Amino acid sequence: MRNLEDCRNDIDEINEKLLELFKQRLDVAKEIAKIKKQKNLSVLDQTRENLIAKKIHEKALKLGLNPTIMEKIIHLFISYTKEVMSQEERS
Repeated sequence: MRNLEDCRNDIDEINEKLLELFKQRLDVAKEIAKIKKQKNLSVLDQTRENLIAKKIHEKALKLGLNPTIMEKIIHLFISYTKEVMSQEERS
């Protein structure tokens, strides 16, 4: 059995990777915002958001995770991403 400190270090590393992935997600969202601005499209896309939530739900079930909690987390990501994209749209 591993010790507590090793396990906590692993959690810290995973958290850092999650943050790096979220930053990558935001960078792509900024690109999307620029493309949408050029094409005069709205930042908001409820159909896309629903599709993302559905995919997260299905993947969470396959991984044995609580799909409701995972959907809440992705909705937080989406809300923050929309905020960033809106800022990009105005600039």
